[in-house]
Amino acid sequence: MSTKRIVWPGIILLIYSCGMGLEGMLAAQEILPPKAVEFPADYTTADWNLPASPALADYEEALLYHNPEVRSAYETWRAQVRQIAVSRSLPDPKISLGYFIRNVETAVGPQQYKIGLSQMIPWFGKLSLQGDIQAGRAQASYEQLQTMLNSRILELRRVYYDAYYLERAVAITRQNLDLLQNWGKVILAKYSTGTARHANLVKTQIEVIKLEDDLETLKETRRPLLASLRALLNRNDLEKINLPDSLDFRPLAVTKDEVFRLVLDANPGLAGLRSLNRVAEQSVTRAKLNYLPDFSLGLERVFTGDKLNVAGVPVPGSGKDPLVVSGSLTIPLWFGRQSAEVNRARHLEQKSQADLESGKNGLRRELESLWFELEKSRRRVSLYQDQLIPRSLESLRAVEKSYIGGEMDFLNLIDAQRRHLEFTLSLEKSLVEYHKAKARLEALAGRNL
Repeated sequence: MSTKRIVWPGIILLIYSCGMGLEGMLAAQEILPPKAVEFPADYTTADWNLPASPALADYEEALLYHNPEVRSAYETWRAQVRQIAVSRSLPDPKISLGYFIRNVETAVGPQQYKIGLSQMIPWFGKLSLQGDIQAGRAQASYEQLQTMLNSRILELRRVYYDAYYLERAVAITRQNLDLLQNWGKVILAKYSTGTARHANLVKTQIEVIKLEDDLETLKETRRPLLASLRALLNRNDLEKINLPDSLDFRPLAVTKDEVFRLVLDANPGLAGLRSLNRVAEQSVTRAKLNYLPDFSLGLERVFTGDKLNVAGVPVPGSGKDPLVVSGSLTIPLWFGRQSAEVNRARHLEQKSQADLESGKNGLRRELESLWFELEKSRRRVSLYQDQLIPRSLESLRAVEKSYIGGEMDFLNLIDAQRRHLEFTLSLEKSLVEYHKAKARLEALAGRNL
């Protein structure tokens, strides 16, 4: 009797061990969606430090490792991947225990208690399809991660290019201020000897004061740009933005149609919508499977005591424990509920198709606008670089020579210098706008162009 009473804890331990083995087997079936960016195995624990003189690529690498929004999106994707094994696994088995308050007397002895084990098994194909649906959701989550990463890199590049333009504006403004201050000294000397008019002296002083104010305003703009970069890199100890002396200008080697085709094929946002569309289609099929029953298999053992004779001695052959194998299935009787689930899945499928079409239309619209900005900036860079700046410099030198020779008024010299300054700054502005538009195209394409 005592031996039989300790059998059921062993059965429980055996069932628990089998369940752990099943869980490990299902975890091994985890499917990792293909990745466009290779995240290292130690991504969540690795640290990446900036070099002494970082370039734009170094800042982008630091953003990959340190930006909290990217890390949040990464963890969301990994959680979705782990959910694949959960979706494909069987429901937990059930253990039932029963104790007979009044023993049932049988020919082989009194039945005292029983222990049973049952396992629900969904209809064939349900678990596999659930896993495929979750794999599609994980793929969509990864595309959202790519979109987040591209968006943060784009934001970093905009800050970087704005900082470059700011430094160029500071340098050009300071250069022109120095030049104007030198001319001011010349005008003051001429005014002292009566060879220069008072209006020229006042005009020079006004221009100097204006340029000094512009220079201070430009310097103050450094702080919000540095704060933006610190937030993107999650590095509050960053002291400055390391910038190049000039930006390269290389027009795209691909045509408009090639860029549009590439973006529409590779855009992570569209790829995510396509994954969700497949998930919606599979969800319709999964909802239809609810019309089919699920199975349940069970095993039960009834613990029976020894039957005693008049003398109190166990009867030979008594005390045998019967084993009961059982099976059951659910009856999907409420067809209205099943039909509602199918219709709901179909509505979500139509929604996902509409979202995909809307995403394509929005992307085409944005591509047209970006291509216009890219071409406009490219033309302006060529215009200022090849024509306007050389001619304005030539005009400035001619005006300087004429002024020194007394053939032209000083106000003409100020206007010529201001025009050359404006053209030089416009060149840098157009160059920065070109790189920003290109960066946006690369963010949409998910790759460098």
